[in-house]
Amino acid sequence: ILPNDFNEIIEEINEQQEVNSNETVTENEDVKEVITNQEHLEEIDDKPSVDEDFKDIVETKEDYEEINDGEMTSTRELQKLFDKYGIKETSAYLNELVAGDINQYQDTLEVLKKKDMLDIINGNSDLLVEMLINSNSDDIIKVLDIIEDDLSVDKDDYAITLKIALDTIPSIFITEGGNFHNFIENTRLFKELGLNLINLFDFSKEIFVANHDAILKNLDIVKQYGFEINYRNAKYMLLLHNIGDKLDYYVESVYEDKLKGETFDGVDYIKEYAAKLNVVTDETIKRIRYSSENGRKVFGSKPKSLAGEITNLKINALDISSEYLNKFFNNEFADLTGDEVREYTKLIHNSSNVGNYSDELEILDSYADGLRYVIEGVKISINKVKRNYNILRSYGMDKKKSLEFAVCYNLVITKEEYDRLNSKLNEIGGNL
Repeated sequence: ILPNDFNEIIEEINEQQEVNSNETVTENEDVKEVITNQEHLEEIDDKPSVDEDFKDIVETKEDYEEINDGEMTSTRELQKLFDKYGIKETSAYLNELVAGDINQYQDTLEVLKKKDMLDIINGNSDLLVEMLINSNSDDIIKVLDIIEDDLSVDKDDYAITLKIALDTIPSIFITEGGNFHNFIENTRLFKELGLNLINLFDFSKEIFVANHDAILKNLDIVKQYGFEINYRNAKYMLLLHNIGDKLDYYVESVYEDKLKGETFDGVDYIKEYAAKLNVVTDETIKRIRYSSENGRKVFGSKPKSLAGEITNLKINALDISSEYLNKFFNNEFADLTGDEVREYTKLIHNSSNVGNYSDELEILDSYADGLRYVIEGVKISINKVKRNYNILRSYGMDKKKSLEFAVCYNLVITKEEYDRLNSKLNEIGGNL
C-alpha cells in the first residue's frame, strides 16, 4: 500500500489530467518517478519497491513542492499551520518555507505563542520567516528567558522590553546569519562584569549585538588603563574602534585652566565624560592646550567638563591661527623615512596578536608616573608605548626606531618639544 499522501497525489493527477493512453496510475503500481505535463503521464519501467524513498515528483499544480526523507512538505500544510496560529501575509514566502522542516516551524510558533511573542511579531512577515528558517525554538527560548529574567522588572515590563528588542535588535532571535550568539555571549560577559543589564539595555541596546570578539579586545585594552566599566560608559569603552588611541589622547593631556586656577587631567575627565571618547582627535587636544596657554577657559559650566569652544569641533570659536598650529610636530621623525612611518603606522593600525617585548622597556621605568611616562616634561601614555612597541618589535623592527615611533605616535607636542624628547630617546635607546 502506498503512503496516504502519495495516494492523494495520484487521485488528483487522475482527476485533473487526461492521459492519451486512457491509463491511470493506481495505488497498486510501484512508481519511482511521475512526470506530469499538459500532454501525458509517463510511468518509468524501472519500478523499485514502495519502501524506497521517492526520488522526484514534478507536478504542474502548485500543491506539492518538495520531498524530504520520504516526507512531503506541501504549501497546503504550511498554510494550514499558519492559519492555526493566525499568521498573516505569508503566501509570498511559502516557496521558501517548503524546503524546511514543518515540525520545527510548529515548535517555533508554539514557543512564540506561549511566550506572548506571536501577537507582537505577527504582521512582520520578513522577520517571522527568517526566524522560522534560520533559528529554532531552543535558541528563541534562550533569548526570551534573558529578556524576561535579566532585562525586565516584571511581567508588564517584559512585554514592553520584548517589543523594544524586536523593534531595535531583532537579529538576536536569528541563529544563522544573525546576532544570537553575540547576544548570548555578550550578556554572559556583562553579567560577569557586574553590570546592571536593565540599565545597560536602556542606555545602549546596540552593545548587546556587537561583535563579541571585538568587545573582548576592547575590554582587554581598557583593563590595562584601570578604568571601571559601568552601564554608562560601556558603549564607548567597549564599542569604539581604536579605543586605545582615544584613551591615550586624554591620558597624555594635563593642562592648567588659568582662569579657574584648576588643572585639567584627562584621566579624571574621561572617568566622568566617557562619551567624549567618541569625538576626540588631536584637534581637541590642541584646543585644550591653546586655551591653557592663552588664558582662555578650559573647563565648562559642569564640574570637570570641557568648555564647548573646545569640544565642538564644528565651530572654530577659539579662532586659532595657522601660525600656532604649524608649530606642532606632524610625524616629521628625525630617524625614520616617510616609507618607514607609513609602514609602522599600518602595522599599528592592523595588528593585534603580538609578542611581549615589555622587558626591553624596563629602561623607562624610572620615568613612570601612574599611567604616564614623563620624559623631558612631556607626558606619554605608558600603555600606548608598550602596545605599539610590542607590535613593531614583533615584526622585527629596529629597537631604537620602534621606541621613537611608539613614544611619539599621536603625541600632541611642538616640534621643539619633539627635538628635546627625541634627543633623550636616542640616549635611552642606546641602552636597548
